[in-house]
Amino acid sequence: MWLGEQKVLPALLEHPYADPYWLGEYLGSRSYTTRALQSLKRRGYAQGFTFSRDAIALKRVWTITPEGVKALAKLRGVPFKTLARAHSFRRGRVAWLILAMKRVTRLRWWMKTLEGFNPSNIGMRNALALKPLTLSFAPMWKWQIVSWQEEIFVRARNQRVGFTGAATLCHRENGRWLTLYIHVDDANVPIDAQRSRFARWVRAQQESAAFDSEGNLILSPLAVLAQDAYRLNEYATMFRAIALDQHLVVPNIYLALDENIKATRGNPVQPIWYSVNSGENKMFLADDRGFEGELSASSWRLISPRVKHGKKFFGCARIRD
Repeated sequence: MWLGEQKVLPALLEHPYADPYWLGEYLGSRSYTTRALQSLKRRGYAQGFTFSRDAIALKRVWTITPEGVKALAKLRGVPFKTLARAHSFRRGRVAWLILAMKRVTRLRWWMKTLEGFNPSNIGMRNALALKPLTLSFAPMWKWQIVSWQEEIFVRARNQRVGFTGAATLCHRENGRWLTLYIHVDDANVPIDAQRSRFARWVRAQQESAAFDSEGNLILSPLAVLAQDAYRLNEYATMFRAIALDQHLVVPNIYLALDENIKATRGNPVQPIWYSVNSGENKMFLADDRGFEGELSASSWRLISPRVKHGKKFFGCARIRD
């Protein structure tokens, strides 16, 4: 293997999924990354996954193959099982990461569709080459998508994959802004198992609470893309129980079935979003007024910071637009 391959292959082992841009940034040079990936693919040492053939903005994602691990073990002069065990390399773990990447693609599709409801001269729409939309319905979508971020992480050596995201939006008419948090439901994870994490999030919202000029408490909203009606109801019950048990104010939480979002092609004014606070189906962000003042960047934080130069961390990686 030439030097570029020798740098890229270990990076793929350490970080079970990665796109070429991320790899180039991580390794400190993007000049050889793509060529090395293609060469490793021909050798059978790496595999790429394209999650959407229709959206060229979605990057191809790569992972190392068992043959690649064997080649790297031979290059380092260590047994294959020793190297695989040291990096928790298992086919099942990689399968979980691929599933998480599909959820990232699902979220990106939705966010880019929402972006398409902005006027053509606002936001990232032109850069994303979205098709023009004919807006013949009322009311109009009034929130401008300013930016969004996604993150995938793996908890230590556990195969369970976590996923989260956030977006910053600005109201086109009054200039108010808000930070939106997004959770893509994973049908393989029991909802009650996530209770403590959501309880921490609701408590944190109280600490950073703000009041508008009319004295109304404003908290950052949450959107949950649920896999089925049963799980949607479980989410609503869980959030109400968290607030009741701990005497907390519930942020505006919007729940929608993923299949309904697909059916409406992401149209945010369709009343498919169940409001946990009101118990009614409403248009997306119907109850959110937003914060006054200067537009703020999203307060969403990385679960684990990205590192470079071979420093170890627990498999966290990030995809950004």
